[in-house]
Amino acid sequence: APEYRSATVLSLTPEALAADIEVSEDRLKEAYEVRLDEFRTDARRTVDQIFLADKETADKASAALNEGQSFEAGTITRADLDGTALADSIFGAELNVPTAPVESDLGWHIFRVTDIAEESTQPFAEVKDRLKQDLAQNDALDRIFEIANQIEDSLAGGDTIEAAAKAVDVDVQ
Repeated sequence: APEYRSATVLSLTPEALAADIEVSEDRLKEAYEVRLDEFRTDARRTVDQIFLADKETADKASAALNEGQSFEAGTITRADLDGTALADSIFGAELNVPTAPVESDLGWHIFRVTDIAEESTQPFAEVKDRLKQDLAQNDALDRIFEIANQIEDSLAGGDTIEAAAKAVDVDVQ
C-alpha cells in the first residue's frame, strides 16, 4: 500500500547550532584563565613510607633503610598532605634517598621518593580548540531557548513548521 502519512520534524541540538557560533580569541583566553586548574596537573611523588611510634624506633629504622631495607609505596600530591611538615619533607626529598625521620600528629615517618612528576599545565594553544567547542556549545544551549520561543510564537500565530523554521533559519526534515 502506498504511504498516506508524512511528518515534518524540526530538531534543535546544541551541536548543530554550535557549528555556526564564532568565539572570540579574548573569550577563549578568559575561559582558559578561569578554567586553568582543569588544565594543570599537580606535582606528584611516589613514596615508600614507614610509620613509627617514637623517635628512637624511627632512628633505628632509618639506619636499617640506609642498609637496604624496603618500604611500602604510594603516590601523593602536596595537596594530599594539606600543608603539613610531611609535605615539605617528601617534596624536598631526593629521588631514592630515605628522608630523616619526620614527626606528625600520628607519630614518626621515614619516606623514600621513588618517582617524581613535576607540576605541569597544558598551554593555551593545546586546549584552545576544546575551549572553543565548549564555549560554542554553551552559547548554543542558550540560543536554543531563544529559538524555541520564537518557533512557539510562530506556531501559535498559525505558521507551519516549515515557515517557523525558515523564520529562525533552522532546517527541517
